[in-house]
Amino acid sequence: MLKKQNHNIFLPNLLITAVFIILLFFVARDFLINSRVKEFFSESLYSQALENAALNHVRRFGKLPDAGFSKPKKTTTVLITAYSSEIWQTDSTPRITASGSTVHHGVVASNFLPIGTRLRIPEIFGSDVFIVQDRMNERYWKHIDVWMEDTQKAKQFGAQLQTVEIF
Repeated sequence: MLKKQNHNIFLPNLLITAVFIILLFFVARDFLINSRVKEFFSESLYSQALENAALNHVRRFGKLPDAGFSKPKKTTTVLITAYSSEIWQTDSTPRITASGSTVHHGVVASNFLPIGTRLRIPEIFGSDVFIVQDRMNERYWKHIDVWMEDTQKAKQFGAQLQTVEIF
């Protein structure tokens, strides 16, 4: 004789109802949050924020104050020479520095200072600021080589023992 199986229909219905209630909760929650945000940021506030953002983008501040230079971190005496962009004075790329920039007034080569170090040589160049952007032959250690456009001026510069302000 076959036994009658008792299927419980209640459990699957309960599961479907629970999933439906959870989904309804998330949809209602998102709807309530979005309506509150829209209430909080009304159209006028939103348009005013856009105008302010546009003004900030193009607003001019005029001439900013010059911060000047602080006192040098270190002062030292070194041998200073000059070089120009001649192949016999440089490597195979005479106008490109070790840092990858193109040579210009204010570039110096040095092995004892990190690339990017700012310095002044007040006895010769006054308040001009130089930046270490190049390297020298490794046999030159505590030495600074100032780049000059004119080879003749670089030769005339010679070698000078000078005080250097390092920032």
